[in-house]
Amino acid sequence: MLRRRGRQGRRRKVGERHPSGDLKRQAETPRQVAAGMPHRKGLGELATDQRASTQLGRLVLRGELDGALGLAGETYLALWRGYVWTLAGPRELAQGGGHGMSCGGCEIPMHCRCWFRRKVFEEAREVLMQCGPSVAFVVSSLVIADCPVYAGELDRLHAGLSALARHFGLTPRQSVLLGNAASQIASAPGP
Repeated sequence: MLRRRGRQGRRRKVGERHPSGDLKRQAETPRQVAAGMPHRKGLGELATDQRASTQLGRLVLRGELDGALGLAGETYLALWRGYVWTLAGPRELAQGGGHGMSCGGCEIPMHCRCWFRRKVFEEAREVLMQCGPSVAFVVSSLVIADCPVYAGELDRLHAGLSALARHFGLTPRQSVLLGNAASQIASAPGP
């Protein structure tokens, strides 16, 4: 005797169902959403951290870069954005399409916000260029373009971000010993 089979089709998904037979949707937590994103995989509990959205942030979260170096990279990116923002020139909000910063048409360059933002970024870029063009390229490609950094480039990245961290004052200052400092004489042990 041949046995007749019922209809064959796709198997039903496992889970609770509504009275109509539709599958109940489970509410996804932000952690589940973040863990499902391909660029955040491998970060575990840190997948929901805001820094995991960029290459620089993921390097900091993995422990490949120090937090001060990550902050130096973020500061450099903020300075770059401010510089690029000034390239459009000052506009009033009333003219339409303006970005809300009015510097009066840059009549006095030394007191113009556009000039100041450009100067601050150029100083930071010069610090980076003093480390070498290859270092500046690696830092810019990671921080500005959000491109991945390969294992052979980590030394150059570390050198460039360290120079920026020193420039921005994010690293502890080294104590400078002077031969005739009054503080050394006062703190010297007595006879």
